[in-house]
Amino acid sequence: MSNSRHSPLPQIRGKAGCLIAVLCLAAIVPVGFAQGLRAPQVHESSESTSSAVDDSSSPEWMARLGISPDSPQAKMVAEQARARVGVEKELKKIRSQHFGRHKYEQRRHEGFVKLEKYLDAAFYPLLIDVFSREDADVKIYLMDRFAAAANPAGDAALAWLAVYDKDLAMRAEATSRIKARLKADKRAVESTRMVVYEGFRSGKDKIMTSSARLASNLNLIELMPWLISAQATGQPTAQTAGIGGGTGSGGGALAWILVGQQTAFVSDLTPVVGPYAVAFDPQLSTITTGTLLRVVDAVVISYHIDIHNTLVDWSTREYGQDTGGLGYDYKQWKTWYDSEFLPFVTAKAKAEHDAKMEALEALKAAKLAPAPTGKP
Repeated sequence: MSNSRHSPLPQIRGKAGCLIAVLCLAAIVPVGFAQGLRAPQVHESSESTSSAVDDSSSPEWMARLGISPDSPQAKMVAEQARARVGVEKELKKIRSQHFGRHKYEQRRHEGFVKLEKYLDAAFYPLLIDVFSREDADVKIYLMDRFAAAANPAGDAALAWLAVYDKDLAMRAEATSRIKARLKADKRAVESTRMVVYEGFRSGKDKIMTSSARLASNLNLIELMPWLISAQATGQPTAQTAGIGGGTGSGGGALAWILVGQQTAFVSDLTPVVGPYAVAFDPQLSTITTGTLLRVVDAVVISYHIDIHNTLVDWSTREYGQDTGGLGYDYKQWKTWYDSEFLPFVTAKAKAEHDAKMEALEALKAAKLAPAPTGKP
């Protein structure tokens, strides 16, 4: 079971609900792994990453992160925000004149030509937001441009589409392009990791599942602790401090459950006297016997089945043994990850490295060996 934490990353939301982490500042604040799980160092990079940023500079989140408005990163955020002023209107105009209901190939081609001038990294959030409901050809065009940019902003945009796009086919297209980027540049994992992190933080089952599948498809085993922590989440109420505790807010018990029997009896009898007549006015009451259950605390746990299945399939594939028996038990997963999986991954990486070095040495020796003369 994992408790949610406040993200160290500022967030942005476009007019259509587009939320992207400000990855250009990600290098300033560390992102911890869930519940103390260590991650294998598969890809390492000490360079700062950059990505799509907010539509306006925000002194509030900068102050919260302790970032000076005069820092180079903050100035870059502000510069990109200024660059986007008025661009959204132009992009919407292109969409209405060349895409959407317009199916003529010539008109759509003209629209793609006009989009060429708006492919700066500062405009990536707007491009994703404005063209989020367009046909596949438009989205694939944008994905190709994001991939061709070969920069952290383009990598983050592709990862965003792989997690948040509503079309399964488009998520697959974005994932394939991220795979190609990881082969070409290992630093692309930084932007991808931050988008996956934000996906898990969203708390929305579909988005969390997409994030888990992206991490699995890219085989980012350093992100496996996040899946372990996210497969079953819950937030217990405050522990009771006494008999009147409940939630700790002074509101008493959360619920009462009575299992008992009620019996009626006459608790009072008032005589009524009249001429040649006497009567009685009885007062009836009830007595309750049995058991009273008082609920003073509760825990709600959400089981994310798709994330669990993705984790089991992924870990089984990497470890070579079925991990389904670990179930949803976080402690068992943590013990397995720390004591079995990490040593296995380390040994596997070392064996691959040694084999590669041996192959290089053999190749080097073959080049230095004298060529045969052909004489007996």
